[in-house]
Amino acid sequence: MCVGDAAGVHADWMAAGEQAAAELTWVATAARFPPTSQATDEVHLTRAFLVELTTTADLPAGAPVSVSIQPCRATASGTP
Repeated sequence: MCVGDAAGVHADWMAAGEQAAAELTWVATAARFPPTSQATDEVHLTRAFLVELTTTADLPAGAPVSVSIQPCRATASGTP
């Protein structure tokens, strides 16, 4: 992933196939354990990079969404 990559955001109240356009605006420099209160061997093997997406869509705060990010492209300003 690179800063500047195109992304799509889909929420369960949107029509099938509908997405709000977004842009990847920040990527963490290191992987971290995802926050959880469930300590299992699967969770402890999982690492995640925090990212920030920016969209002009009107999404309610805290709403669960699915995100798809397009792969890095030559014109992206970040590093993979």
